[in-house]
Order: sequence, then structure tokens, then C-alpha cells
Amino acid sequence: MRGDEADRLDDERTDPANAERDRAELFLVLHAQNHSRISAFVHTLVPSWQDAEEIIQDTLVVLWRKFDDFDLSTNFFAWAARIAQYEVLNYRRVNRRKRVLTFDDDVLESLAATAIRQLNDIELEREALEICLQKLAPADREIVRARYQSGGDVHLVAELLQRTAGHAQRVLRSIRSSLIRCVQQRMAEIGA
Repeated sequence: MRGDEADRLDDERTDPANAERDRAELFLVLHAQNHSRISAFVHTLVPSWQDAEEIIQDTLVVLWRKFDDFDLSTNFFAWAARIAQYEVLNYRRVNRRKRVLTFDDDVLESLAATAIRQLNDIELEREALEICLQKLAPADREIVRARYQSGGDVHLVAELLQRTAGHAQRVLRSIRSSLIRCVQQRMAEIGA
């Protein structure tokens, strides 16, 4: 009976439908993790919001179509940003008359390189902040959550602390200073 179960599992792993589903799930996870950076990258290169959104959609289609070419040992965002950059160039070529603000291709290349560096730095800082938040005392994490969750403000923190708004502001300032030092230290450790 044990052999039958193992054979069934092997069949499921080699079933093309399962492989395609796994491929689609992996793509969706990688895209979800990087969508905001890809979107910010395109918006950096394209002055029109509507044009940028169209390019983002075109980029998504190309990313999916070329996903089999993506090397999983490399950086998905870098790969996606390069494809997005080509989509921007293609969009510019196809819509030459529509352009209001024009950069030549060398300027666009420079902007793209700068945007990728900055977006990578922001992601590293976000990751460092997540680590630093976890290092906070649970009570301090709760204070940060109360302040920065949707609708949170200093008065909510004051209620949580059962103190005045002025006291809450001082506590928040101290926590923010601690987080800033922690993030700066982590960024220095990784050489960013």
C-alpha cells in the first residue's frame, strides 16, 4: 500500500497540469512581492500616469510570457525592471507623436539605473525596518502599531499609554530615534 501512495505522489509531481500550476503560483508570488517596485520604476520613467499604467500591464504580460526564461537564482525585480524598461522604450517608439515630455534613450537608461538602485535601497531599508521592529520591546511595538496603523494617531497612543498626548509624542520620538539608529546600523552592516 505504501508503494501505491508513493507512485501517486510521483505522478502528481510529474503531471504537467501540476507543474503549470506550480509555475503560475511561483510567478504570482514573485510578482506580488515586487509589483509595487515595478510600478514605481515605470512611473519614474513615464510622466503620464495613464501611460505608465498601460506599460505596467504590458510588462506583466511579457513577464508571464517570458517567465520560463527567468533564472530563479537571480533577482526577479532586476529582471522585471529590465523588461519594463524595454516596454517603456517600445511604448515611446510606438507612440512618438503622443509624447509631451521626451527624454532621449541615454537619459532614460540613466534614469532607469538610478531608479533601480533607489528602489533596491528602499527595499533594503524596509527589510531592515522589519527586523528592527521585531527587536523592539512588545510594548513599544504595540505603540508603533497603534500610531501607524490605518487611522492611528498620537491620541490613540496616549490612550494606550494612559498618558497625555505630549507624553505620547515623546515616547514615539524616542522609539523612532531607536528605529532610525537600528536601520542605519543594519544598512551599514550590509554596505548599503
